[in-house]
Amino acid sequence: MDTTSFSASHPTSGVTFQHRDFCLFVRYLQWSLEHSAEMAQTYLRLLEMAPTDDEAERIETMLREENKHFGLFESMYKELRGHTPKVRPEPVFFETYRDGLQAAVHRERTAIKQFRDTYLLTPSPRIRDVFFLTLYDKWDHIVSLLLMDR
Repeated sequence: MDTTSFSASHPTSGVTFQHRDFCLFVRYLQWSLEHSAEMAQTYLRLLEMAPTDDEAERIETMLREENKHFGLFESMYKELRGHTPKVRPEPVFFETYRDGLQAAVHRERTAIKQFRDTYLLTPSPRIRDVFFLTLYDKWDHIVSLLLMDR
């Protein structure tokens, strides 16, 4: 990540970071990492249960996007904190494909609210861009999940 747009520094890294509350931002970033890991688990299970090739393809796209989000969040965390984050995602449980779709919609809705708050926490355009693009993907995931749940 290019650091030229950051304006304040955090003592544990050489990276400067324009922020309103650095500690809160790091907590939200940790939550984002765990959410992305949980959603990757969810989409992996749904992929195994998908009733059609079309749905499997849509789920595979969402899985790739979650892995992309995780990579972006992990890079941001490493840059800001100077070490690799410890990620402990909650286990994902559901019995049926439909239950999994509904659980995924619920988790994605929760994530949209969290990512919105994280987006608003920093004036850094680079960080805001990551969260904005992730928000867009989350909305797209919800639409796809709801279409598959018909």
